[in-house]
Amino acid sequence: MTHRLLTVLTAGLLLTAAAARAEIFVSSNDGKQFRADDTIRPEPDTVSVIDVTNGKVKLLGSVAAPVALTGPPNLVAVTRDSRLAIVTSSQKLNGQVLVPDDRVSVIDVSVPSNPRLLQTVQAGSGASGVDISPDGKLVLVASTADDAITLFSLANKKLTRINQIILEKGSGSTDVMFLKDGKTALAVGRMNFRMMLLSVSPTGVAARWAWSTCVPRLISSGSISGARHCIAASSTSCSNIGVDRTSTPRFPAFSAVIHSWTRV
Repeated sequence: MTHRLLTVLTAGLLLTAAAARAEIFVSSNDGKQFRADDTIRPEPDTVSVIDVTNGKVKLLGSVAAPVALTGPPNLVAVTRDSRLAIVTSSQKLNGQVLVPDDRVSVIDVSVPSNPRLLQTVQAGSGASGVDISPDGKLVLVASTADDAITLFSLANKKLTRINQIILEKGSGSTDVMFLKDGKTALAVGRMNFRMMLLSVSPTGVAARWAWSTCVPRLISSGSISGARHCIAASSTSCSNIGVDRTSTPRFPAFSAVIHSWTRV
C-alpha cells in the first residue's frame, strides 16, 4: 500500500498538441506525513506531471524534490510558458519529527514525461505560498514559521534572492499573490487574520498596508477596483488568497468585511 500524500493539483498548465488540447497539471507529493504508530517508512517527496485530458488521469513523469502537504493550495506556481514550476517545502523530517523547512525548488517541466530538478534555494522557515509575477521575472514566497516574505528574481531557469521582509511578529504569513500590475502583491497572515499589501520591484519587496480581513469560521471577500479576492478561513485562521487579476488595483477599496487597516 502506498503511503504517498498529494498536496492537491495546485498548479496547472495547458499544452497544445497537434490534434488536441492537453490538460496537464503539476502536483507536489508529500511522502513523509505519517502517524507515530505507522509501520510504513516515509517515501521521498516528488513533483509529478499529470495529464487529465478528457477526464482521464495519466501520470506522465515524476522527479524527487522537497515539498510538503501543509500549507495553502498555492504551493506550486508554473510559468506562463509552461516550462518551469516553482515548488515550496514548509516541512521536513528531523529524525521522526516534522520541523519547518525553508526550501524552494525550480523544476523543468518542459518535457512532461521527464521533469527535472534544476535548483533548490532557501526562503524563510515554513516556506508555503508561492507566486510568479505576470512578466515571469520575479517570484514571491510566503514563510509561515518566521513571518517572512522573500523575493527572488527568475532568469535563465534559476532563482536569485533579492531581499526578504519580516511582517508583523506572529502573523504566520502563509500565502502571497501578485496583482495584475506586477508591482503590487497581497499576503495573508494565517495567525493574525490580516491581509498585507506589498510593493514589489526588481530591487525589493516592501510592506505598505495591513488590514484585518476575517474572523474564525468565516470566509471573507471584497473587491479591489473591480477584481475579486477571497480569503479562505479555517476554524482558527486565514490561510490562503485567490485574486482575479483582471483589473489594476487601487487601494483602499474594499467591502465592509474589512473592518480595520493600518499603514506598516
